[in-house]
Amino acid sequence: MALSQKLKSYRNANEETNTEGQLKSVRQMSLADLEKEVIQFGKAKCGQTFKTAFEDGRWTDWFVTTYESSTKIEHAKYITYVSKRLDAEIATDTKKYRNAGLKKDSLPTTSKTSPKEEPGWEEASELSEFEENHNLRGRMTQIEMAIQELITHAKALTPSQ
Repeated sequence: MALSQKLKSYRNANEETNTEGQLKSVRQMSLADLEKEVIQFGKAKCGQTFKTAFEDGRWTDWFVTTYESSTKIEHAKYITYVSKRLDAEIATDTKKYRNAGLKKDSLPTTSKTSPKEEPGWEEASELSEFEENHNLRGRMTQIEMAIQELITHAKALTPSQ
């Protein structure tokens, strides 16, 4: 093996080890610590805290879809933040339902139901405002993600000039 190849393989192995260690430490960060982190990449959100950037749902949806498997540490930090933030919000939503006396089986789901399982008008009107908002947020997120995919596909079809 030539010295240049040996040096290259040594550096690649070293980089992989360092990256894995950094990713592990990022995943162990607390939500509170991650909220204080500042985005240090891109143009749209550069300089904003993770907490502020998260409030832009469309950008966050796009970022997660695009960079979920990125091994760059800065990307991994934001992805980890989004994951932990969602877990925290889901836990909070679940507590709200439990405090309201609802059973776990009655929690709204984002899974698609068959038309036979759709509630009638009488049943639908009995949904609490919180449940309606929760369901609408989920639907809007799905619509935004579908639109983003359509835009991506349309850009790919546009001939280069």
